[in-house]
Amino acid sequence: MAQGRGVIVLVPEVNLIESVKSMIEGACAVIAAVIDRKLKPSEELVQWTSIKNGTSRVVVGTRSAVFAPVDQLGLIVMDEEDNSAYKQEQSPRYQTRDVVFMRQKFEGCDVVFVSPCPSPELWGIIKKKKISVEIFLNKQWADTTIVDLANYKPRKGTYLSYPMINHIEEALANDGKVVVFFNRKGPREETRNDQIKYFYPPAAGSDQERRLQNWQASVVKVEADLKKFFPYARVARFDQESARFPEEANVIVATQAVVKHLRRIHPRLLAVLAIDSELNRFDFHSAHRVFSLLMHFRQVAQKKLVIQTYQPQEYTLASVGKADFAGFYQQELKHRRNLGFPPYQHFISIQLRGKKEDVVADLANQLYAALTSCLTKQEQIFDPQAVGSFKLRKQYRFSIMLKTVFVEKLIKRIRPVIRGFKNKKGVIVTINVDP
Repeated sequence: MAQGRGVIVLVPEVNLIESVKSMIEGACAVIAAVIDRKLKPSEELVQWTSIKNGTSRVVVGTRSAVFAPVDQLGLIVMDEEDNSAYKQEQSPRYQTRDVVFMRQKFEGCDVVFVSPCPSPELWGIIKKKKISVEIFLNKQWADTTIVDLANYKPRKGTYLSYPMINHIEEALANDGKVVVFFNRKGPREETRNDQIKYFYPPAAGSDQERRLQNWQASVVKVEADLKKFFPYARVARFDQESARFPEEANVIVATQAVVKHLRRIHPRLLAVLAIDSELNRFDFHSAHRVFSLLMHFRQVAQKKLVIQTYQPQEYTLASVGKADFAGFYQQELKHRRNLGFPPYQHFISIQLRGKKEDVVADLANQLYAALTSCLTKQEQIFDPQAVGSFKLRKQYRFSIMLKTVFVEKLIKRIRPVIRGFKNKKGVIVTINVDP
């Protein structure tokens, strides 16, 4: 600002804008403009005009603020760079981090990425471009204990192992608050084989099937278990549907919704259940998301973080226990390189959606056959698959996934093919890179 240049500060969520804006205005004696999709069109126009004519030289906003028409842009700050909210999933689809690098190239500005756990994609870029890194380690981490469930199996029908029960009891004896993290909103059946220690669908009629145990678990069930084990404690549940946060409780069983409250309540013990289901998600981002979440837990817990798992040697959990950032990124990037995941190769998702299931499925198969002929030997295409919950807003969705090193070259080849299928028989086709 001393050089007469402008600044863009990006935050991942709308509720962070006001606090960041106030902080900047207090420190730099400026009036910052705000770019926020929740503004009325008339309000947005006022903000946009003040930025365009140079009246406002500092802009604070969510991902769309990266396009703000700042004159003589000197700096872009991207806070919580690894937050998934920075990926725009509706048209025009973009990854904010990529747009930041593009504006830097065009305008010669500086860039600062801030994150408690940078994304592996950024870490790969850091290594490649030799970007400077400043690490500010937390002075006091909560002690971390990993409970191997192969040795301490919970009693039938509960997720709480005896070591976990003992840790909760100890925290309560010291008048501490306990948060039990269980990231499930509703009942879900899960199949587990204690001998081989990983989750998988049962093979009907096999010898293994007799040893499988079906657990039905939910936040409600865990809450009931805690009340049974600790009848003297004030036990409460907190999830996205909760009307208010249960400040008065000294044991809170909670889903992901609790994360934003943790710094305020500062629990003595953070107990993590069923983390294996998060690690084993069919998503290449899962290891980093778990690492980021658990490192955050280590920062906000007063005394102890206890994690139950069937995979105590898994590199993500081992890195959390040692607070080993370098070790985690080294293993994660090695893993991604071996499997051809970003940042080494990229996925292109071709999604088809429409109101008639058989029509969408048939068109997906036709498009799959047409796209196959466009590929080189170094590129891959995967069979059409139903997407997520399959039917959303009365539309059936199928996806065809492609994998390549050179995204722009492949998209240039497949676009003419996709164009021939767009809006055919009422089916909408969209392209999304690294969804």
